[in-house]
Amino acid sequence: MAKVPIVVLSNNDGCVIARSCDAKPFVTMGEPYFQIKQRLEQHGIIAFSSNYALYGGMSERVMSLIESMVPAAEVYSIDESFADFTGLPDATAMGRALRARILKCTGIPVGVGIGPS
Repeated sequence: MAKVPIVVLSNNDGCVIARSCDAKPFVTMGEPYFQIKQRLEQHGIIAFSSNYALYGGMSERVMSLIESMVPAAEVYSIDESFADFTGLPDATAMGRALRARILKCTGIPVGVGIGPS
């Protein structure tokens, strides 16, 4: 199955706010959509409009799942959180469990980084 390069556009389809790896060679962050529309078509890049209500709802679901599994968590942004693994016997296993549960419950693949602070 071939990957389709994509970009996500800001409010009112103003400019590019996110790019898939396959789109990055052809599109710079922040480029105005009206200026690059033809280039996107030329390279088979699909543009999607933002849906901040959906993003916010999905973010709440992900953060709730994290908070339900760890001793403490702090939401940093719409797509980032700090989770406290203090007292848990195996941080790596917890990281894997978080990824699996979030994917199962939301369909969103996530990354978990583990560090001492």
